[in-house]
Amino acid sequence: MSKNESVSHTPAATSQSRLARLLHLLEPTRDANHTLGIEERSGRAAKVGCVAIALTAVSLFGIAEVPPPLRMAAPLIGLSLALPLVLTLWLLAVLPRHARLLASLAALALTAVGAACFARATAAQVVIAYFVPAFLLLLAGDHISD
Repeated sequence: MSKNESVSHTPAATSQSRLARLLHLLEPTRDANHTLGIEERSGRAAKVGCVAIALTAVSLFGIAEVPPPLRMAAPLIGLSLALPLVLTLWLLAVLPRHARLLASLAALALTAVGAACFARATAAQVVIAYFVPAFLLLLAGDHISD
């Protein structure tokens, strides 16, 4: 009896192999033996960075108690300091370490401005417009590879 003849083609064996293939597809993509490739890390950094920049626009809407300079600070910080993080994925002129540094500075600035706005706006608005983008920028900077 050869190896091919020892394989059982019963309905139970076939359903187990289908189940095994389905479970393999549902497994997380990152396990102990798999590291993310450059393309995967860059794509993830771009998505997270763009979401962070977009969330800074929340400060423009619905925070009436905050003075306009503080209200405009989050989008300006997001566009001026965090945009190079996203641009470093396509432009070779922006070095990844400089983009990570600018993203860290943007996260620090967003946290500081958010703390200044915390007494005048609701907690949910400040968390969504300032603290979540700061965390996402740090996460995106971590996904950028040299």
